[in-house]
Amino acid sequence: MNDDQRALSDITMLDLCDEKGQLMGKLMGDMGARVIKIEPPSGARARSIGPFLNDEDDPEYSLYFWANNTSKESITLNLESEGGQSIFRQLASKANVVLESFDPGYLSSLGLDYASLSADNPELIMTSLTGFGQDGPYGTRAGVDQIVQGMSGLMSVTGEPGRGPMRVGVAISDTSAGMFL
Repeated sequence: MNDDQRALSDITMLDLCDEKGQLMGKLMGDMGARVIKIEPPSGARARSIGPFLNDEDDPEYSLYFWANNTSKESITLNLESEGGQSIFRQLASKANVVLESFDPGYLSSLGLDYASLSADNPELIMTSLTGFGQDGPYGTRAGVDQIVQGMSGLMSVTGEPGRGPMRVGVAISDTSAGMFL
């Protein structure tokens, strides 16, 4: 099967996700979408997560990053600069989907929220992955894996009898969030 026969070969996605959502872009890329990973000039935070190829603690050798970012193109872009914002707007005006996992309100503060981007591209789909949504009573709370495991009840079915709840050993809510995003 060649690339233009894959299910999502006519879709372009911009991936602004950190480790909580990067799996989504990978899965869409595996199904044929053109996925452009947008990294800050210092590189994605996930590049610092091991294990590392040949035990070299180097952001270019993060096997964790590699595993979650195959099937993607990658560029660096400073979204906090006017030039970076302008480039991102140009990319979003031609993209089908934007995936993001910033804290609520961050993209809005840069003028890169859905309302701003969809003015130039009414067909744009934007998916935002946050711990507790963009607003509401928990909207500003951190959605780290252990908190999500506890609040969801997952920790209540793990651990040993007679002891308190225990988190699942891997960041399962981060992986699940990216998968279902």
